[in-house]
Amino acid sequence: MRPISSLSLQPFAREPVMAGIFGALLVLCSIALSSHSFLAFFSLEGLMIVGGGVIAVAFMSFQADDVHKALDSISACSSSHA
Repeated sequence: MRPISSLSLQPFAREPVMAGIFGALLVLCSIALSSHSFLAFFSLEGLMIVGGGVIAVAFMSFQADDVHKALDSISACSSSHA
């Protein structure tokens, strides 16, 4: 195994960061041009579908105990910051 000092550190890729900024700009421009309210792009039903889908995929991909630990840590973290 090579020592840590001989490993080359690669800078982060700029393309994903640029793509994220470009996507955010597109969303902000569409809000500015079409609607004067951010709530036009917010849907509680859509948020519930996405959140439920993420949790369902987590239960299908990992053991239930691990998913419960992750969900408990999220709720513990959010309650400690409140």
